[in-house]
Amino acid sequence: MAFSQLAADDATGEKVRQQALRGLARAYETVGDFEGARSAYEQLLTEDPHASDIATNWARLGAVEAELGRWARSAQSFESAYQGLDEDELVSYRIEILTREAY
Repeated sequence: MAFSQLAADDATGEKVRQQALRGLARAYETVGDFEGARSAYEQLLTEDPHASDIATNWARLGAVEAELGRWARSAQSFESAYQGLDEDELVSYRIEILTREAY
């Protein structure tokens, strides 16, 4: 898988690596490999905790945790997503994240 090769390559630049991890996580979600997606999102969040899309990354992790039936972890991820929102984020996005806390 091209995403995993890019993410694992030490010569890959940080920005490209982050994009590869996002792509890898989404690819895992698409094929129903939620453990793989969880791992990729956790790695992404650990390596880039100040990313501009941090709220989205936490929200996706929350959705994956819900798919795995890990309800408490899912709620924690959605709480982190909510905390990661900027003040100027859309109100609808805030509502969606709060709603998904009860996924």
